[in-house]
Amino acid sequence: MNNIGKLLINESPLTVLPSLVKLVGLERAVILQQLHYACQQPHSGKVLADGHKYVWNTYEDWHTHHFSFWQPETIRKHFSKLEADGFIISCQPKKSAWDRTKYYRVNYDTLSIRIEAEDDTASYTKKRITAEIQQPSRQTKLATDTSLSEAENKCLGRDADFA
Repeated sequence: MNNIGKLLINESPLTVLPSLVKLVGLERAVILQQLHYACQQPHSGKVLADGHKYVWNTYEDWHTHHFSFWQPETIRKHFSKLEADGFIISCQPKKSAWDRTKYYRVNYDTLSIRIEAEDDTASYTKKRITAEIQQPSRQTKLATDTSLSEAENKCLGRDADFA
């Protein structure tokens, strides 16, 4: 029974919101959340020339300190996809050829735009469904009218083909 408690929450949990998971997928939501958390820590990262705070790690470091359940190559693929989709901004501010340190931060602008777009889509879908419920489309109305006619004919004892 003591071993079960060790698996439930005796360490810092990874927490993500379902709405973020819906937007980017589970694995990428975990990465975005951890990147956000790391950038919020007072003794972590560095403010660069653009005025934003960035953190840096090798993929091996991300594996060792944050995502031990993923291989470094898996982490690299998720970071690359988040960068390509605009959710993460990265840069290599040091100009020396030997220093290839890559700095990362969450692109809150893109995240905000995508959340608003998702909300707008959900709102539009909800309005469309509500409108269809309140006022059936012509095709739905014709099908309903036809069904009523067939039911009326059967009630009157008429053959559907005869009516």
